[in-house]
Amino acid sequence: MDPETNSAETSPEIPPAADSTAVTPPEPPPAKRTRKTEEPQKPSLGRVVHYVLPDGNNAGDHRPAIIVRVWPDTVNLQVFYDGDGTPHMNDGQLNTLWKLSVPFSAEPKPGTYHWPERE
Repeated sequence: MDPETNSAETSPEIPPAADSTAVTPPEPPPAKRTRKTEEPQKPSLGRVVHYVLPDGNNAGDHRPAIIVRVWPDTVNLQVFYDGDGTPHMNDGQLNTLWKLSVPFSAEPKPGTYHWPERE
């Protein structure tokens, strides 16, 4: 057997060189999921939510809160204030507030909770 002939028979064909001037368009980014297409979030023990203050100097402001109890249509919250470490609002707690039977509202309204906004 001739080594040149044998190697030519068993070597695969080399494809022609690609045109170096052709530009491949980039792939589009994956479609972003929106809140409308996502499953609605469900409240559960320990989840962080935003509570909308209903009254006082900061009425309408949002404060972080943790769900401490889930009821069929409402939740109980431990709301956290920014403060100096002194008891707040006659509840004897340090910069926290208990709110009971708080309803959910997708549009933030005073006295309700909602999921934290995404930036």
